[in-house]
Amino acid sequence: MNVPCGLGFQVPFSERIRREADVMTQSVGAILDGHQAEAILQEGRADLVAVGRQALYDPYWAHHAAHSLGYDLRFGDWPIQHGRGSPSGHRSWNNSNSRTTMSGA
Repeated sequence: MNVPCGLGFQVPFSERIRREADVMTQSVGAILDGHQAEAILQEGRADLVAVGRQALYDPYWAHHAAHSLGYDLRFGDWPIQHGRGSPSGHRSWNNSNSRTTMSGA
């Protein structure tokens, strides 16, 4: 069997198993962003989406996906050392004593 590659190329397998076997499924296969993952879930094509290579490429894939879907993370759940490089800065920068907070002293 030849499986053509492309965006979400394994989603049809998950969808068919979910429908015909009436079991929960997880889908993989070139799922690149939050909008694509959310569409798979909302359309009932899978119950869970797994991200492989994209997560290796971008270890903060889940944060970026949530942000692109409109969740206001305020980057409060990012490690403090990464917050300074985030688009909105880090919560400690809003602290009037940010010098102490950022240095950890």
